[in-house]
Amino acid sequence: RTWFRMGYVGFELSFAEKIIQANPSMKVVDLSEGLDLIAHGRDNTGRLTGADPHIWLSPALVKKMASVMRDQLIEISPAKKLEYEENFQKFVREIDETDAEIRRLLNGYEGRQFITFHPSLSYFARDYGLVQLSIQQGGKEPTPAHIARLVDAAESENIRTIYIQSDFDRENARMFANEIRGEVVQVWPLNPAWSENLVNLAQMLSDNFQ
Repeated sequence: RTWFRMGYVGFELSFAEKIIQANPSMKVVDLSEGLDLIAHGRDNTGRLTGADPHIWLSPALVKKMASVMRDQLIEISPAKKLEYEENFQKFVREIDETDAEIRRLLNGYEGRQFITFHPSLSYFARDYGLVQLSIQQGGKEPTPAHIARLVDAAESENIRTIYIQSDFDRENARMFANEIRGEVVQVWPLNPAWSENLVNLAQMLSDNFQ
């Protein structure tokens, strides 16, 4: 058995020890290992103590993770190497097509800012040269000073959209949207239709940048 972990997802961190104890022979592969992660904290030695978990929202990182999974699967079942390689190459084509479409939609918007309630789009923003401003910081409620800075940024950049990732964000996001005379738009980072979801996100951002 092999468990492919995303690395810093909350439920994984909470249950990892119990899962491993219940399956002592299971191999654990951390797909975030070796990736250029966006740090949430570091210890005195510079090692990560926390990182943004939303690595699947970066096509560039997804390609690296898929490569690791292919290699691990081939190691487990060498007889299926050709099948795994063919499926990997098929997925790489999908990733490249997705990336190209996103770049087409966001062409000319490099450096543009957008506001989220929870900072779930950091890797997506980094990939495509955008600047994510987040109402929440470190999972905590924003300070009045932070809200004031975001309102100023929204006014100066003519931002009229707040992106949220769940209904739980909606009320606080709506209050902020009222401050900037804007609207709340919901995104779904965990949408299993991965490629379609990222392209739709790019389209949404493009429409609101205009």
